Amino acid sequence: MHKLAIALSLAGLAALASATGALAQSMPGQLAREIMIKATLMTFNDANLTNNYTVFDALASEPFAKQFPPEKLSEVFKSFRDQDIDLAAITAFKPVETPAPMIDSDGFLQMAGYFETTPSYVAYDMSFVGGEDGSWRIIGLNVHLAPPEELGIDTGNTDTAEEPVVGE
Repeated sequence: MHKLAIALSLAGLAALASATGALAQSMPGQLAREIMIKATLMTFNDANLTNNYTVFDALASEPFAKQFPPEKLSEVFKSFRDQDIDLAAITAFKPVETPAPMIDSDGFLQMAGYFETTPSYVAYDMSFVGGEDGSWRIIGLNVHLAPPEELGIDTGNTDTAEEPVVGE
């Protein structure tokens, strides 16, 4: 059973909004959000599995990339590699978005939720900043692996034998 939490975020996101050129963008639709969540987590996963964070770094926002260059990301996520955690099973699930995604008063897209994988759920909390090209780029990432009850989630289901396994 894995219990692991890793968080990367930037202090003073509001101050960075103007520095990064954060633009007022509309809320992406449900499918677009699912793609953003899975693409971010799979890029993160590939970086962890290969210990090569250059692609993740290239896709991140400028402030994130400056604060967390590939070498720093390698240090921060060493525990994922040491435990041979592979998040690929999330691709078989729809994310459960909770709380509801929102664009905060600083223009950052906030998305949090989890994937109902076994034996641990994959929980995420992500922040994105809007770019001049209309894209959203990661500016904050928090990933947890823990049984649902440790995440405060009541599953009401004890039969999970058919579900994909995370981290094995």
